[in-house]
Amino acid sequence: MTGADAGGAAERSAHQGSGTQEPSREELEHYLTALLGRPARIARIERLGEAEGGKGFGYGALLRISLEDGLPDLVLHRAGTRCFGHDTPADRAYDSLLAYETYGALPGHVPAIDVGSFDAAGRMTSLRDARDFFFITEYAEGHPYHRELAAAAERDCAIPPEVDHAETLALRLARIHQIRRRAPDLYKRRLRQLVGGDECIAGTLDAYDGMDLRGYASPELLLAIESRCVRWRHKLKGYAGRLCRVHGDFHPWNILFDGDQPIFVDRSRGEWGEAADDVAALAINFVFFALIARGRFVGAMTTLWRRFFERYLEATDDEGLGEVIAPYFAWRALVLASPLWYPGLDAPVRRTLFHFAAGVLDEERFDHERIGLLLAEPA
Repeated sequence: MTGADAGGAAERSAHQGSGTQEPSREELEHYLTALLGRPARIARIERLGEAEGGKGFGYGALLRISLEDGLPDLVLHRAGTRCFGHDTPADRAYDSLLAYETYGALPGHVPAIDVGSFDAAGRMTSLRDARDFFFITEYAEGHPYHRELAAAAERDCAIPPEVDHAETLALRLARIHQIRRRAPDLYKRRLRQLVGGDECIAGTLDAYDGMDLRGYASPELLLAIESRCVRWRHKLKGYAGRLCRVHGDFHPWNILFDGDQPIFVDRSRGEWGEAADDVAALAINFVFFALIARGRFVGAMTTLWRRFFERYLEATDDEGLGEVIAPYFAWRALVLASPLWYPGLDAPVRRTLFHFAAGVLDEERFDHERIGLLLAEPA
């Protein structure tokens, strides 16, 4: 990976539909018969909203369905836009479920009668009885990586298996990140999530509201960090060419080792993003565990930090990493310093993490070899 990219135009398909074919008249009649509890025959289907009132864009496709036998007309809303946060089936499921839940609760608003999904053949399935959702994964046997780091942090020197694991993770990340995609709008969306997302910088900062910040932070410092992150978001819009495959939550609690083989769990926030996100998520934990164990960034963790960065940069030749990683480090530092996430930390550990978050945002280019300067308390 190299340097900045001006971004350019979005992919041709970015603003097109979801790819689900329009349901046939027969499928609609079958579905409506089940929904209404009586035979439903369609008299007419009309597309709505096309070039209406000079509007050139909409989030979905509307079909007006006129029924025989005096039944009221219905409107089928098909979620199909691939932009403005509607890029994936999960996004469009959210919008549809929210509409079903809220339309009828507003006085004067037309009610939503049903919510459902299309399969690949255009068949329709109702979800109106759904109240929550789940998914199932396989169970993975392995040793949690955070336990390995906690043990290593107690030693002055890293032992060979620990070094091997840090290098293995660097090389695995390099392999993950080598898959690239050109989609500037998606890169900017991930930046919005980073700075304004509920699980990211804005949401994490809001979680400090009402907490006793004495000894490690202040409301003024929280505001200063958020303001700097907003400036970083605008800077990083020019790096859309870096969009690549990511894990999205690559920290030691989401990594297991089965012998020398890493196993990853709980991928988050989508398939595509910024490589610096994954790098920062793991690397900051070498600092974190050293601070917990020693109160300073010393001992085995300094070796793992160095070897992780060396191997990753050798494998990727990512000259732009240092130009973009600062807000990702800041976010992870805010999470680790949070009394909500880690209630047992001493105030000096939290203070060092906040000092790092503020300091790294002031760096034009991050250099992993200068980590000691960013962690040092002001004289």
